[in-house]
Amino acid sequence: MINELFTKLLVCTLAFLLPLYTSFLIIGALVISDTILALLSNHKKGIKFCNKEFDLFFYKTIVYMLVLVITHAVSEYFVFDSALIIKTITSVIVIKELNSIDRNVESIIGFSTFKFLIKKINDFFNTNK
Repeated sequence: MINELFTKLLVCTLAFLLPLYTSFLIIGALVISDTILALLSNHKKGIKFCNKEFDLFFYKTIVYMLVLVITHAVSEYFVFDSALIIKTITSVIVIKELNSIDRNVESIIGFSTFKFLIKKINDFFNTNK
């Protein structure tokens, strides 16, 4: 009886979280990349290792996942388009993390890769006019 109840609860939870799976993977990969690059950036600056980066890693991951889960629950309850809302929130989080990654890369290699790419794209479109 308890096993059956536990199994039903687990299946319902997994069915609820399934639409968030891709967002969890993307955000998780970006947060891990940002943490590794922050450690490399601090090493290059000569800053000693501290637990602050790992604390930030766990806080950011938990907050991002909770925001997605709560948003998904609210949008399902009020019968909004959950996929659109989740994709929008995921996009905002991805942009924030990519900006942080770019700052860390800029600290490591000396120039912003995003600014470089934007400049090259602008140069390409300006020369083709």
